[in-house]
Amino acid sequence: MPPHSTNHPQAIPQEQTLIMNAQKEITIAFPDIVVNAQVHHPDFGVGKVIMRTGTDENSKAIVKFKEEGEKKLALRFARLIADRVEDEPEAVAAEGDDK
Repeated sequence: MPPHSTNHPQAIPQEQTLIMNAQKEITIAFPDIVVNAQVHHPDFGVGKVIMRTGTDENSKAIVKFKEEGEKKLALRFARLIADRVEDEPEAVAAEGDDK
């Protein structure tokens, strides 16, 4: 055995590590709570998400509420409900309709 040999596994080059990390499936907690989403909170009312950090259950968001101002909230405790954004068929039809 060479004098500098160890029984440790060989280190993975950084490029391969990045490729493996890129292929890892990521699950985002609270996917409806995104920047610019309008949300409702049972105590603070209607607000708009102005910043979000994290993708797991420890995610946080800063929401600017109309009546209460800015609040930094832990999403797993916040009880936020995001408004559902629906397609506007009139706007899509108007673009293709030149008559």
